This record gives sequence, structure tokens and C-alpha cells, in this order.
Amino acid sequence: AGIFAAVPYCIDLIGGPYLQTRDEVCKAFRPKSAIRPAAAPPPP
Repeated sequence: AGIFAAVPYCIDLIGGPYLQTRDEVCKAFRPKSAIRPAAAPPPP
């Protein structure tokens, strides 16, 4: 994880898109106030 865990939050802070990560690969760091509900998975 390391520094890469903070990249999605940093992009969000500068006005970029809200990036989601796969927790099993790298759980993104975000303060509780910045966490959005997970999007529904795409249909099969």
C-alpha cells in the first residue's frame, strides 16, 4: 500500500474523479468524511 493508498484521495482533492480501488490489491486511504458509498457492480 504505502504512498499509493493516498493517490485516489489526492486526485479527489484536486477536483478529479472519485477513484475506487480493489481492497485486496490496495485499500485506498480516505478520511471517513470523504468516503462515498460503493457503486453497484456492473451486470454480468
